[in-house]
Amino acid sequence: MGYNLSIGETEHNEEDGYRWTWVRYEKLVEGAPFNSGHNHSNSIMPSYSSWGDFKRRTGLSVHLEREGIQLIGDADVGVTPITGEICDAVVKFAAQHLRKYPVQDGGYGNQHYDSLRMRWLMFWFQWARAHCDEPVFGWG
Repeated sequence: MGYNLSIGETEHNEEDGYRWTWVRYEKLVEGAPFNSGHNHSNSIMPSYSSWGDFKRRTGLSVHLEREGIQLIGDADVGVTPITGEICDAVVKFAAQHLRKYPVQDGGYGNQHYDSLRMRWLMFWFQWARAHCDEPVFGWG
């Protein structure tokens, strides 16, 4: 079990009085970094524990909490709008992490995978702010 995490444009559908909101799938956007499992897309599917471990190991949880940011809400599925403040906080933190722990070709282990995930977050948050009318971070 795990998350389906996506970053990008909001999509809406309404039917029989119900409204669904999700993130449009994007794949192979020029310059998009490789991620674990979905090549160069805006979607990753980490297990609950691996996402939690990643946030703890890197300090992302503490950083976001200090900034008053909650990316994943209490519901099983949802989207968080990517404001300039949220984008700046995530990108700044990811850039600091990557300066300290750059992605290495042929790398392995938690530090390597944490850096890949940071690079993915930084790229897609910046891409969403620059290319989307309603940029969101989605989970499910």
